[in-house]
Amino acid sequence: EPLSETFAVAKLLHRARLSGVGETLDESLDTDARRQELEQLERSLWGALELYPDNKELIAFLLTQATDRGDSSQVESLLKRVPASAADDGRFFRHKGWLHRNREELVAAEKAFRLAIEKDPYDWRCRHQLAEVLRLQGNLEGAEPELAIANLGAQLRKTILGLSTLETLPVQVLEQLREYAAAVGDEGVVAQLTHRIALVKQVPDHTDSREQSLENKNQGA
Repeated sequence: EPLSETFAVAKLLHRARLSGVGETLDESLDTDARRQELEQLERSLWGALELYPDNKELIAFLLTQATDRGDSSQVESLLKRVPASAADDGRFFRHKGWLHRNREELVAAEKAFRLAIEKDPYDWRCRHQLAEVLRLQGNLEGAEPELAIANLGAQLRKTILGLSTLETLPVQVLEQLREYAAAVGDEGVVAQLTHRIALVKQVPDHTDSREQSLENKNQGA
């Protein structure tokens, strides 16, 4: 993939995400100018796909928009455009599972979702969809652990999005990450996070010591 294509697509997708392409418009807040901006961005995305027909990031983004809208025909059309080079990308199996689920092809949906999770065990959205399909097939015992992992992933995402900076993760977040890694069976990451947590806990909290010193100074004044 040429560097110019990578840069152009990344820039366009960044703009689209920041602008909220695909999100439901608020009739009371969204102006005509904003609507026009979103429509133009949408056209730009499809134009870019014509220019770069094998770009998997563009296809994945448009697939997400299509599934969010419940547009089965567009999902089917976009899945046909997925290049062979993206065969190991779990996102496309998740979208394929969504299409099967939307058609009430539950066995095929389950198979697609399991393939997606096999390729990306951390895909909590896919696990949530798998849990629903299992429940619809009467497999409540199988659905329960998938839903539990999905909830862990969703909560972790919410926590990370709420952080003011990602430069230094608090130990509580590292512990959440470790719990999630353990839940999906990634023992290598669990070991790495366990080591990192131990190192972080060895570092003295200078904030507390500074506050204590200031308190002592004030008392002595």
